Amino acid sequence: MSVNPPKHELNQLIYRHLKEHGFHSAAEELQKQSPQTPTASSKLYPPKTPIKPVTRSPDKPVRPGPLVQAAPGDSSDTTDISEEDQTPKKQAVTVTTPPIGKAKKKVDKPAKKEQDPKKSVPVKRKKTGENTAVTKKSKTSGKDALAERDASDSDSSLDVEKWKKLLLNMTETDVAKMDAINALDSSTPQPKKKRENKPRTKPSAKTEIQPPQNDRTSNDMDTVLKKKKASRSILELRQARRDRQLVSRRLLPGEDEDQADVAMDTKTLEEDVIKLFHKLLHSGSQKEVHLKSMSKVLQNPSAQLTFIKQENSMHFLVGLLTGSNAACRLQAARCLLELSHSPHASVAPACVPSTPYLLTYLSGQSTKFTVLCLYTLGNLCPADVVRDKLVAQGIIPALANCVENQRHNLAVVEAAGFTLSQLLQTKDAEKKLIPMVLASSLPSHLLSVLTPDPEFGLAAAIECAWCLHYLTCTESVENNKALLSLGALLACGSLLVSLGGAVAEGNQEDGMELLICPLLRCVGNLLSSCPVETLSSHVGDVRVVVALVALLQAYLQTQPALARECTWVLNNLTAHSTTFCSALVTFNLVPGLIQLLPFSQGINTMVLRVLANIAYKERQSCVQLAHLGLLPALWATLKMADREMVTLGMDVLFMLVVSDTKVAEEFVRQGGISLLEALQYNSEEEIRQRAAHLLERHLLPFSTDVLDSTFS
Repeated sequence: MSVNPPKHELNQLIYRHLKEHGFHSAAEELQKQSPQTPTASSKLYPPKTPIKPVTRSPDKPVRPGPLVQAAPGDSSDTTDISEEDQTPKKQAVTVTTPPIGKAKKKVDKPAKKEQDPKKSVPVKRKKTGENTAVTKKSKTSGKDALAERDASDSDSSLDVEKWKKLLLNMTETDVAKMDAINALDSSTPQPKKKRENKPRTKPSAKTEIQPPQNDRTSNDMDTVLKKKKASRSILELRQARRDRQLVSRRLLPGEDEDQADVAMDTKTLEEDVIKLFHKLLHSGSQKEVHLKSMSKVLQNPSAQLTFIKQENSMHFLVGLLTGSNAACRLQAARCLLELSHSPHASVAPACVPSTPYLLTYLSGQSTKFTVLCLYTLGNLCPADVVRDKLVAQGIIPALANCVENQRHNLAVVEAAGFTLSQLLQTKDAEKKLIPMVLASSLPSHLLSVLTPDPEFGLAAAIECAWCLHYLTCTESVENNKALLSLGALLACGSLLVSLGGAVAEGNQEDGMELLICPLLRCVGNLLSSCPVETLSSHVGDVRVVVALVALLQAYLQTQPALARECTWVLNNLTAHSTTFCSALVTFNLVPGLIQLLPFSQGINTMVLRVLANIAYKERQSCVQLAHLGLLPALWATLKMADREMVTLGMDVLFMLVVSDTKVAEEFVRQGGISLLEALQYNSEEEIRQRAAHLLERHLLPFSTDVLDSTFS
């Protein structure tokens, strides 16, 4: 660095140093006295050569943009299901319109290691691109601040006399402000230090998270917070499932009344477990009483660890499970259920000695005992060591035999569905387990239970629907074709028609959305593997589009993630089928879809894709779409900040104006020329080129005709 730097560089260094240390008045005075250096400005011009739209054939099936988590049981979401992780993937079909871009894949991640799978422990979602950008920006700015501060400290010391002179010229007001700033200096945010890679923990509900300290305006921060809130809604459905006992591990329904949590002193808890265990070893007729007390104590995670550490404790418990006393067998099964529900990773492997007997008892006649065994097995499945043992011991054939023998006992079917869904959520399920399940009688039994029982309720149907969803989440087209041959698409579609009719009439049973979500995903995934020529026969009733729109409108406000699933299925239905495109027009469902274009959270994007499918498949419907109010809606869409929505809007507009000259004249009459001219200065080159092409090739010739008719 030069010992005698140029004057303007030294002034800049001193100015920066003053600003960073709170001497704002002195910094501003120095800035006024310093000459300003002009900066070059840039200007965007419309492209000279417009892009030519190309009609393309339908793309390979891909998934729509992230929901949520939608994850299997994730919730798509959700996506994400953002939903995002290592879950089974949800397949979808892209729009078949001219220049429309491919939709992003929606990836669902399983729980525990995943995001919400139906009953798995949710994983942390990856931050959205926007949030990540904010984080990176703050970190970078922190480093830059450190670098600038070091540079300013070193450079500002070059001219000591000039520095002293500036300080002596400070007014009393500047000195007072400087003192006030120094008093508050401790509250000034310090540059961020590089953090160690420590495991993150979820903040408690009472913890107040402070917004990042950056230069965003309040409006920008409001936008960020709204988008974060929208991403959380992707998980609403999955959270609802967990709240309704659809969790990664489960206790026997109804056990809370019989075995309320026992308030125990944690200091004496270990002693109580040891005493109860010794009583079990030496008691005779009191074994059942002590076992019942032990099952209550084992509800405490600390007690579970203490119990498995006792010598031969698990072998003794297995001995009671296989003994001749039926009452003791039942209580021993309760103890195993409590142990299987443990949050400690070391407890599940300790239960391995009991698994062969639990599988054997699945063929028993006692409903309560069989259900206990099934829930215990389902809770143990997520552990890799236990799962490998269970697969080797034949859990798939055992479940198939159990469901076949107890198909009329919906309590057993529900528990078996829970256990199977736990197996299907594992990371190696697609290669190891799903082929075994498809080769068994389980898929046909799952389909037979889909219709809800008026007395038993939705529980069994919900479990079976989620199992079918996990089976359709594979990348293998052959797997989905096997399900199609069993009539899975027809069964799921027919049930959606019934549920949509009930919802439209206002008959929304509690928990119905937990059944609707997996059914939607099954239909959407199966549609991507269904041959185009047999699509109508596999779906059956065209009224499924009516049901989908009814569900979309019913859950738009309360479950936006579920509403987005409905639009995704509509897109897959209309992407390859003229029949379903015509059905939307025939049943007068298009006006309702047009009204959804202002909505966000991915709903408007999928709705616009559906409208694009109609315009592309049914060219004669383009004029009808314009008469139904699509042109004003497209006008509003082209003003949006969302790049994808603007691009899709211009693609739909292109199909409309090409289909009929009257549509082009009407768009010009509504002032569309000025809007497209403004888009020629958009920051995105693709948007600029499309706008220029529409103007020069399709709309400008009509502008003079419109003017002539106006003045005449």
